[in-house]
Amino acid sequence: LLGVSLLLPVSRGRLVLGTWQGIWLGEVDFVWREYGVVCEYDGEFHYDAEHLRRTLRRRERFVEAGWCHLTLTRDDMRPDRRADWLRKLERHLVDGGWRR
Repeated sequence: LLGVSLLLPVSRGRLVLGTWQGIWLGEVDFVWREYGVVCEYDGEFHYDAEHLRRTLRRRERFVEAGWCHLTLTRDDMRPDRRADWLRKLERHLVDGGWRR
């Protein structure tokens, strides 16, 4: 994506993040563990009441544990918006210590 090669733990097609200091934070779609950044792709199913509640609580857990939590949507991947989203991701990775 940005010139970085990462191996990610995946189970049943989902990223396995595990625990942080003994606290289960949840599963996310993308993680850059050493830089403290996670990202979730928000599709339409995130917006029914139950999924939205769970999504918001999961995001709160990550942020409270000190992670940077980013959201990616289909609109973010449009050709006219993709570069802006990737710059935002890069900025957060650099804030977390990533160097090109």
